[in-house]
Amino acid sequence: MQRITQGFHFDPHPSFMIFTQTVMKRILFTTLILLSISGGAWAQDQVSGFIHRFGSDVLMSFPSNATRLYRVNSIHDENNRILQRLEEGDFVMASGQIFTATGSVSLDSIDFVGLRRIIGMWNSVNTKGLVNFKSYTDVNMYSLLWQQAPAINPPANNTPGSVMTEPRRSFKYTVTPANGNDWVLFLSDEKETQMGYLSLGAQTARIQMVSSQTGDVSKVIELQKLAH
Repeated sequence: MQRITQGFHFDPHPSFMIFTQTVMKRILFTTLILLSISGGAWAQDQVSGFIHRFGSDVLMSFPSNATRLYRVNSIHDENNRILQRLEEGDFVMASGQIFTATGSVSLDSIDFVGLRRIIGMWNSVNTKGLVNFKSYTDVNMYSLLWQQAPAINPPANNTPGSVMTEPRRSFKYTVTPANGNDWVLFLSDEKETQMGYLSLGAQTARIQMVSSQTGDVSKVIELQKLAH
């Protein structure tokens, strides 16, 4: 990754170009997605709906009429590649046009996605915590820490003199397409907005948080899906 060089010239990494292009949309994302899911109206060129898969065909349903399916396509190869990565039940917010007469949707750009596979509780293998993706927009992170403290009556299975704390941090999050097989992940709360890369396996996930100063990976979170 490129860094700040001598003379304080900064050659932005593509990740930061993505950030610049999407940060304003991200601020409005939660409101828009809730309006869409509840059947609210979207802007003229805003297309929001759920993905359905029938073989290689990608279809979309809309909250206002969940029983009708529209065939989805795009004139842009990158959009079609992203559509092929999406799974049954994933959510898409995009710019495009709906053609009711032909039952089709043409997408110009895919702005945000909601990945159904990520929803649920995950064990953070390397950071000793839990991550709960509650919805397509909300995630809680729990840190399970053992700290030295006086304990008069410690639990039977705990080491005397230790107590367990479970601090929780709640975030709003959004997922946007990225090059390759990863997704770009934005996490935000009242303190800050963070960016990282998300990769998903069948029962595993990996989040690489990126420094806003250098573009380097600052933290890696390895996740294992917990059984329901």
